[in-house]
Amino acid sequence: MKPEIICGCYLVATITCDINDERIHYWIKVGKSSGVKSRIKTYYTYNPGIQALDFRAKHWEKMHELEYKCHKKLLNICIQVANNTHEWFEVTADDFYKIKEFGFKYFD
Repeated sequence: MKPEIICGCYLVATITCDINDERIHYWIKVGKSSGVKSRIKTYYTYNPGIQALDFRAKHWEKMHELEYKCHKKLLNICIQVANNTHEWFEVTADDFYKIKEFGFKYFD
């Protein structure tokens, strides 16, 4: 049996619909955790529509670098950053599906 990988960066996504204007929003989040499985589980508690797209095992110091690199690229392509957060990025449908397909390779 393989040991469980618990430390690294994760990539999650969700699609929402604004109840006021029915506009579709494509959201991407890159985060880091020393307990990725439990972190993702908490997201499902608040948003059952979330999807875990990818995971990269990293030592703690390297997690910061990868998360920063991904956030920087997302800031360059995003439509907006979600209110009251600096980690949920709204992207175009085209970018959303590219990120979904390639996972962290999209950011390389």
